[in-house]
Amino acid sequence: MHRDGVKATLAVLESLTVPTTTPTSESILGLEEDLANTDTESVGSSKSPTTPSLTESSDIDPEFTAEGEKASEEISVLDGHSDGIADLEFWTSLVEDYSIIASKTPYLLTAKIRAGIPGRLRGILWQTMCQGRSTYLETMYNQLLLESSPYERIIMRDLPRTFPRLEMFKDENGIGQTRLFNVMKAYSIYDDGVGYCQGLGFLVGPLLMNMPECEAFCVFVRLMEDYDMRSMFTEKMEGLELRLYQLNSLLSSILPDLFRHFQEHGINTGMFASQWFLTLFAYSYPLQLVLRIFDIVFAEGAPETIMRISLALLKCNQDKLLAMEEFEDIIGFLSSHLFDTF
Repeated sequence: MHRDGVKATLAVLESLTVPTTTPTSESILGLEEDLANTDTESVGSSKSPTTPSLTESSDIDPEFTAEGEKASEEISVLDGHSDGIADLEFWTSLVEDYSIIASKTPYLLTAKIRAGIPGRLRGILWQTMCQGRSTYLETMYNQLLLESSPYERIIMRDLPRTFPRLEMFKDENGIGQTRLFNVMKAYSIYDDGVGYCQGLGFLVGPLLMNMPECEAFCVFVRLMEDYDMRSMFTEKMEGLELRLYQLNSLLSSILPDLFRHFQEHGINTGMFASQWFLTLFAYSYPLQLVLRIFDIVFAEGAPETIMRISLALLKCNQDKLLAMEEFEDIIGFLSSHLFDTF
């Protein structure tokens, strides 16, 4: 299901490199450079990550990783990974010393991650790449679970709307919804500048599919604070406004015909791309693709990945969109049918 689509989208993705700063004429001209020139150093940190052992993957309860495992198995078939543990020596080395491998062989690392992280190692590698292991955060999480949040009713209201078709999150008061609630409640207390916003559950869900909830909380904090996601959820949403401005500028340069078509029909990027950015495409795209997007986000950064995926999807559907003349048709297609082309 959608396997060819995932592959096609990632193929287009590789032709696009996007600057992390506000686009200028000089930075836009560099967009067609080879993927090998993509700067991934910003993802790294001077801190040495606390590295989990590969054997720790067996500690994760299969009951709450079933959805992630299922999607990962499909990805493994897509990429030719018969058992999901291809190139074990490389991945083991990566877990043991990510920072050294990232600095010494950045192009190899990019190629391997873009080819797909083995599903059984995905959670561990996400933690390693973002330096998610933190005794401080783990201790704080356990303390926050004992406190109450003013957002609890809103979080509870949104739980059934978060991945409603996935078995893991279907049941009210089931293990998936309970863990999703715990992580979002804890974060709403941890970061009172954000509290709780709709869309956060779609960032937490994929984490819970690949790791226990305490680790998921730690990784979620890293994702928000170190990967520049937090500013999209603050009261004024400055980060979201910046991303939409960047996409608008890049669209006018890379896909000028489509940009003019949108302008002629009164369509701006905020009408369709806000949902992509706030949920890292998890709201309406296949889980196989979403997990691969998360792989790249943790390796290369969220702003860069968001822009490349957005442009890849628009580029793949440009001809169909240009043929549409009704506002409602264009918006409807952008909202729900971009992946249908695959």
